[in-house]
Amino acid sequence: MENSNAPLIPGYEAVRELGRGVSASVWLAAGKDHGRQVAVKCFTGGTGGGAGALSNAGRDAEAMSDLEREVRILSRLQHEHLLRLHGVVRLGGAFDGLPGLVMDYAAGGSLGRLVGARKRLGVGETVTVITPLARTLAFLHQEGVVHSDVSPGNVLFTAHGKPLLADLGIARMLGDAGRAPLAGTPGFSDPANAGAPGVLRPERDCFSLAALAWYCLTGMPPERSSRRPPLTLLVPEVPAALATAIEAGLQEDAAARPTALAFGAAVYRSAAAVPVDLADAVDSSVVPELLTRRHPVPGKAAAHRARSRLRLGVRGSGAGSAPAGSRTRSRNGFRRKVLAVAGGGLAVALLVAGGIWGSAALREPAAGTQGGRTPAPADAPVSSEPVPAPSARGPRDGLSEVVQAQLRSGQPEVAIKGLSAVRDTALRTGELELLADVNAEGSPAAAADAKIRDQMEKTGVVLAGFTTTLKDIRVSRPAGDGAAEVTAVVETSRFEERDASGKLVRSRAAGAPQQLRLVLSKVDGGWRIADILAGST
Repeated sequence: MENSNAPLIPGYEAVRELGRGVSASVWLAAGKDHGRQVAVKCFTGGTGGGAGALSNAGRDAEAMSDLEREVRILSRLQHEHLLRLHGVVRLGGAFDGLPGLVMDYAAGGSLGRLVGARKRLGVGETVTVITPLARTLAFLHQEGVVHSDVSPGNVLFTAHGKPLLADLGIARMLGDAGRAPLAGTPGFSDPANAGAPGVLRPERDCFSLAALAWYCLTGMPPERSSRRPPLTLLVPEVPAALATAIEAGLQEDAAARPTALAFGAAVYRSAAAVPVDLADAVDSSVVPELLTRRHPVPGKAAAHRARSRLRLGVRGSGAGSAPAGSRTRSRNGFRRKVLAVAGGGLAVALLVAGGIWGSAALREPAAGTQGGRTPAPADAPVSSEPVPAPSARGPRDGLSEVVQAQLRSGQPEVAIKGLSAVRDTALRTGELELLADVNAEGSPAAAADAKIRDQMEKTGVVLAGFTTTLKDIRVSRPAGDGAAEVTAVVETSRFEERDASGKLVRSRAAGAPQQLRLVLSKVDGGWRIADILAGST
């Protein structure tokens, strides 16, 4: 590349500069062998807090080794809304000897650039941005990590409109007793005393996230509480519930702030989420890739543009688009929609009677039976406790390492167990965005689950205690050409329908065993359910 200011990046060719800060610049780069695009954060040797320290130390071999070790540790923290780190390289050219962090390229740009271009975001867009970030911070806090710099420049978007939390490479980990607190970004860092070194304070991240929400809605960071006007005075259309949640996160008394998970739940409940329009803030070369654009693109059919506007792109799959039949509501964590509809149990009762494993039951309904996702034993306990607000166990509540290993398996008879467990978790907890990782998009199975999803969202009901058991799993059509078929006896446990407040709506008996044929398709290297058919009895 002719630009003399461009970094020399081992294995990559610098394409263009994406942004610049006090202590680093970020460059788009393409792999010399594979052509895959990445972003490379190139430290400049400036004095920008923790990043500056990394820059100045970058030429020292021991410091470089420490940085590589930290990035290796942090890169193991996999979450759908964390920007993935690939490694550390030693730069050449204008950045000679300094470190560079190689990470995923987020084509949608930063939140700072977006708000700078549009001045502020709408209420629904703010919900779409903040909810998954809260979920991500809750995950980090559970893992013993605080981010320390949740700010507009560190929130990026994919071309599909999915928000990602970046700059995890300078986060603080449990046991970092010798590291001074990171200064953070002015206007978004907690004004309270940071406390003793080595003590993690996740409530500081919560303050930053609340400040970020204020920024999305107003276009500016919040003032200190003594000088801060009511949010509803500045932006009258902000719902009172959202304003209350943000004020709680901005409490100067750190102990009075909610956890990241509770804050995200409150934001999610406050208003319907809508896609984030990125078109005004990205490079012109990126606009055709955007799924959440609202600007028409020449040569694209109107129907395609409408579909693009309806997609949130906030789930964790590579495609980033919402499943067939989904609504324009954010699916990012905290799925228990607080919309308690009178008589809401009726609608869910219909879907239960029609079959929790929707496709087969919708085609061949059996009176008085609940079709089925596979259940646990009939005497499986059903919690009498109210359904709690999303717990601090993390965003993939209920997904064990065993389940995640099953999902990665290339054997369809193994993968179906993991897919069943994920679907159970979605229905049991209300984290309905997980269904997108169960079914092949556009398939009959996805369409059937979309009906269940719609009913659950309309009523605000979750299926407490719901589990599925798959027995006698056999491969009836070996994997080939990206498709396979397995047969299984499917049973569903007894469970309780509970509304958003945790109140019992009704109890449901265990489902009768059903012999089903499960058609699977390969999607992005993993198995997904494409269809569910009645098996031979």
